[in-house]
Amino acid sequence: MVDSFYLEQIIVIMRYAIIIAILSVLAISGCTSVTTGNGLVVSLQADPPFAFSNSALDVHIDVDNHNMKTLRNVVVELFDTGMLKSEGCRREFSRPMLPNEFQSISCRLTTPPINESSIRTEVNSKASFESDLSANQVFEIMNEGEYQRRTATSDYQLKPSNYVYRDSNVIIEIDFSEQPPLVIRSDKKYFVYFTIKNIGNGFISDIKPEDFFAGTSERNMNIIDCPPMTTLSPNGKTFPRIACEIKATPDYIGLGGFRNSEIMIKLTYKYEVRNTLGINILR
Repeated sequence: MVDSFYLEQIIVIMRYAIIIAILSVLAISGCTSVTTGNGLVVSLQADPPFAFSNSALDVHIDVDNHNMKTLRNVVVELFDTGMLKSEGCRREFSRPMLPNEFQSISCRLTTPPINESSIRTEVNSKASFESDLSANQVFEIMNEGEYQRRTATSDYQLKPSNYVYRDSNVIIEIDFSEQPPLVIRSDKKYFVYFTIKNIGNGFISDIKPEDFFAGTSERNMNIIDCPPMTTLSPNGKTFPRIACEIKATPDYIGLGGFRNSEIMIKLTYKYEVRNTLGINILR
């Protein structure tokens, strides 16, 4: 039989061998998690890259604005720390975050005592912000006389009925019910539709009535008639389509027989990106 003293020594050696193996894997992996993309990029890194039972470690949250515009009301926080304990870690940026700006915060966490040789847990972070997507879409309107003149001289050319405007997080699709130029007739109605889609790696909040505007540039003669809007919630990545009627009169077109009009669109949205980091706790 093996002496109990030597048996205990063998168990200790095996235990340290397991710990060394785990540390080797951690050294290679770096214990880092990165959310990639062209929008707001969030990275998590533990220091040290592992934690012992009943001890402390720091988790660094790096935030990099890859958007080509400024972000407002940026808030970064840990919202779920798994088995680790935290007194709360949250930072509200006091000023807007500029394009290509980098910020970092550090969060102190403590580990619980464990009985296993190692156990894995996760910490979760999120970064939220507010931004705008604006667009101006030009289209032509004409009366019946101008339409007849152009068709007679083969000068009537149709323009696309679909347009898309985007940033790193959302797109706005603009669809006319018919291809412009739009010929104003008493028995004819035209519509323009707006579809908002989430194209980023995060979550977009509901769109409230005050978050969306569509209208022509002439404030005293707006020909884009949108019904009262309710709060819109996305179905997956796409919001319900917004339908507006184009109401142009001969007075709007004027004596020239045609007019270039311009739809102004502005969307204010709130967006959130998240990331998760796995952390090994060793006894």
